[in-house]
Amino acid sequence: MFSLELQRPPASTKALEVKLAYQESEVVSLLKKIPLGLVEMSAIRERGEQLRDGNFCDYRPVLPLMLASFIFDVLCTPVVSPTGSRPPSRNRNNEMPGDEELGFEAAVAALGMKTTVSEAEHPLLCEGTRRVKGDLALALMITYKDDQSKLKK
Repeated sequence: MFSLELQRPPASTKALEVKLAYQESEVVSLLKKIPLGLVEMSAIRERGEQLRDGNFCDYRPVLPLMLASFIFDVLCTPVVSPTGSRPPSRNRNNEMPGDEELGFEAAVAALGMKTTVSEAEHPLLCEGTRRVKGDLALALMITYKDDQSKLKK
C-alpha cells in the first residue's frame, strides 16, 4: 500500500506515465489477492482515516486515487463469487462497525482532491486522473444508488 500513497511528480515522458499507471493498477490487483487478516484490515482502516481526515496532502501532482479505490473496494463493496462463498481475501470476520462509512468517506475525500499539474504540460496524467476518478465515482454511484444522502455527497 505504501507504493500507492507515495507522493511522486509527473513522469517525464508519456510512455513512462502509462507504465506507472499500469504498475499502480497491478499493485492494486495484487493487493486484492492478499488474505486480509486483522493486521491488514487495521492498516487499510488507518489509510482510510488518513484519506478521510485529509492527512494526505490535498494538493499533490499525482493523487492517491488507486489507494482510495482499493480502500473503498475492501471496506464497502460486497463481493460474492459464483459459488456463493467469499474469496479468502474478503473474510468478513475482520470487519468492524463503521468500516463501510469509513470507506465511503475516504473515497469521497479522494474524489475531492485537486492536482497541482497543468493539463497542458501533462495531458496523459490528467486524463488518467479523470479516468480513475470517474471509475471511483461510478463505483460509488452503483454501490449507493438507493441511498440519496450518500449520492448527494
